[in-house]
Amino acid sequence: MGVVWRGHNGSMAKFPHFSAVEVLRVGQRFSVYRALSRDNEPVILKTTTDKHPHMRDVRSLQRTYELLKDRAIPGMVQVEAFESEADG
Repeated sequence: MGVVWRGHNGSMAKFPHFSAVEVLRVGQRFSVYRALSRDNEPVILKTTTDKHPHMRDVRSLQRTYELLKDRAIPGMVQVEAFESEADG
């Protein structure tokens, strides 16, 4: 299982590279989804909840990604990518 951090979620249509999207949590600043990647691998998507996110929220996702991307911690989901909406 991998984690893909995205820049913002908007609606389910904003996940063109994923299928079977399931909402796990919608908070004030961030939302978390379970989905399948194009190659049918399970992933977790964490996004900003706001369609036009504050830079602090985007930076928070970036920092989290940077801290976790090279860590292999047993029992923890491996961080796979940081993508913004512009990345498609």
